[in-house]
Amino acid sequence: MKQFEDKKVENAMIDSLTGIDWHETTPNFNNLFATGAELMFSPLSQGLEAYVVKITQGEKHFVLKVWNKRSKPDVLRQYHLLEALQLQGIRVSEPIGYGRTETGDAVLLIRYHGTAVTKVSPSIFKRITAVLADIHRLPPEGLEGRALAKYDFVGYFFQGIEAFPQ
Repeated sequence: MKQFEDKKVENAMIDSLTGIDWHETTPNFNNLFATGAELMFSPLSQGLEAYVVKITQGEKHFVLKVWNKRSKPDVLRQYHLLEALQLQGIRVSEPIGYGRTETGDAVLLIRYHGTAVTKVSPSIFKRITAVLADIHRLPPEGLEGRALAKYDFVGYFFQGIEAFPQ
């Protein structure tokens, strides 16, 4: 039964890849589909915001996230932020493509370079801390434009508060 479900998911993902309107892509995106090599799809553990699947093509691995749940973040901004962080030398996932499904859900395709953290150790915490420290050392001016958003604190966290004048 599990094999049938995996095949069903794989067929749905192949269909959904062709149904994505890609708005931003990198040369690696074109290479992914130009080779004609077989793509293997494996569902990954989902979070609260998106459906996640691993795509394997030979020795290359990618992750496709489809925000088809209630959470609707600015995925294009995430794509640009990953690009900008990479240009600054920060070790983050390489963005490959951004688009929208036929139903309007945002999609992000990134390079897959590892595994989920399921067991923590001091060395893992050190690596995570080093990446976060690198990000916080960046001057915001280097990320201005499409990658870095500025929001009014009250309006962002308390949407609709103006309806309560108290």
